[in-house]
Amino acid sequence: FKVLTEYSSPDITFTCLNVNVVLVEKSFNFINGREYCVELKYYKTKHTLSISDMISAEKTELSFDGWAGGRQQQQYSFWVNSGGQVQILDFELFVVDNVENLFVGDSITEGVMVVDKTKRWWELMTPYLKGVTAVSARGGHTTGDVLAKFDNELKLLNPKRIIFLIGINNGGSPSSHFTDILNKCLDNNIQPIFCYHTAFNNGSHLSTLNNMLSVIPTQYLGFRFDLATSTNNDGINAEQSLFYDGLHPIESGCAEMAKRLFADVDILK
Repeated sequence: FKVLTEYSSPDITFTCLNVNVVLVEKSFNFINGREYCVELKYYKTKHTLSISDMISAEKTELSFDGWAGGRQQQQYSFWVNSGGQVQILDFELFVVDNVENLFVGDSITEGVMVVDKTKRWWELMTPYLKGVTAVSARGGHTTGDVLAKFDNELKLLNPKRIIFLIGINNGGSPSSHFTDILNKCLDNNIQPIFCYHTAFNNGSHLSTLNNMLSVIPTQYLGFRFDLATSTNNDGINAEQSLFYDGLHPIESGCAEMAKRLFADVDILK
């Protein structure tokens, strides 16, 4: 019974600051013909993997906490080194219930370059929010990715509202994507909130990105992260002290973003 996490990509290794890659191996006697239950639980950066013998009730479990264990929506693989093939008899997915606020985004929401993951911007907001909070974020995601996972992930969580911070990776994606996301939310009785994007080095691109939100009715526009993270709050030029690379906010940048919860007080009604 082995769990192995490996990162050979320099950029991914680079984001795993102060986190040890985990390699754990623990013996477990498999008996041919028996059924076993494998459970994988993921909460923030904590991963727990257990396997139980459905006859003897013998169980082994390993748990580790760290960014290197798998990021949001990471792929997981199961295989055998010897013996016959494993047959999957049943597969079930369980999600958190009664979600009030669902944060959806890309690497900025995922927390790339934030060393202390408890200091991500949504983490800092959570203590002041009512109800259960959940997050769906992955580095590199676009509005197209949000649309692609809406029906098989976001809708299943059935949140009261979704707070979006998305679009920095869009490239040539059309502004109609924002309208499509809006309509999907409203069709499912979900309150959408589209946040203004954080400032970054390319001020003209920021203006273009935030101008795409003009298709969104005012009542669905969200936190002014462009003001929170720009020099003298001009909404254009990134305040470099708040960023690792002019794009990804660090802890101080996340702190400024979280303050918008108290400035933009009418958003989370």
